[in-house]
Amino acid sequence: MRPFVRRIRHMVGGLLLAMPLGGLAAQGAPAVPWQAMLAISPRLQGDAPAFALPALDIAFTPESPGDAELLVHRGDAVEARVVLRPTQRVGNVQRYSPRSPFARLEAVEGERRVEVRLADRVVGAMTVTFRRAASADGFGTGGSWTATGPWADHGYFTRPSDPADQQRVRFTYWASTVELGGAAKAMQELVIKRGSTVLAKGAPREVSSADWLRKEQDLRTPGGDVVLASHLASAGPLVVELHSGGRVLKRWETRVADGWIAPHTLSAMPPTDATHFLSPRALGSGGGSMAPFLYSWVTR
Repeated sequence: MRPFVRRIRHMVGGLLLAMPLGGLAAQGAPAVPWQAMLAISPRLQGDAPAFALPALDIAFTPESPGDAELLVHRGDAVEARVVLRPTQRVGNVQRYSPRSPFARLEAVEGERRVEVRLADRVVGAMTVTFRRAASADGFGTGGSWTATGPWADHGYFTRPSDPADQQRVRFTYWASTVELGGAAKAMQELVIKRGSTVLAKGAPREVSSADWLRKEQDLRTPGGDVVLASHLASAGPLVVELHSGGRVLKRWETRVADGWIAPHTLSAMPPTDATHFLSPRALGSGGGSMAPFLYSWVTR
């Protein structure tokens, strides 16, 4: 088991149907939705690696919560610290803007622990391991790195939060050439199955970067129709596979119950683990309202 993943079989992301903004009312300790944690992106080109920092959201915060901070630990040492300043707020979800767009690291291989802290409480955390990549020109210049972390093991389905909208289903995952076993690039195809029956596929996508890139996939039935929630509504096991080079590169298992994908344990409200909250809702990109989607998570 990788240290940064809690493996949970036959579980997938929390879907709170037609949950209003008040559905994220003060129901427990502050927690960073993992839509935001996974947007923290390793930067791999150059003599030393870094993390690129997006706006970060913290749910279940009190009014006027004050500054937060992002820390990167290497062993017992704090390698980087970035202050996060509160900006927009919707309900109890507070958006924070980093004072610096990067958390810069030392040119040292090994494991880093990324923590988001609010009022001395850890409200989000993940572990990432950096390794040096081979020199691009054979002369020891053009340095670059690889990173392994939780992006490899998380994914989620989305559907509209308004039941009146067409209930179109998409699937999002992260991909990197690190997963290809040495290949510089490859095509990947998403396949969703029940038993041996293929229910849906995503269009093949090329992967050609060591960066962990977010891939949002539209889904189609074998007959070419847009996949709606009703296509996946039958109760029972459901499998999501990522195919590449004639093999299954990775596989998520879940279950459908009561007409939709069963909630992931880590999507419970209040959160069972404030450092690893797979939230069923998220702020929109502009930060002024909730995104109009419901998230159903999978982990390997």
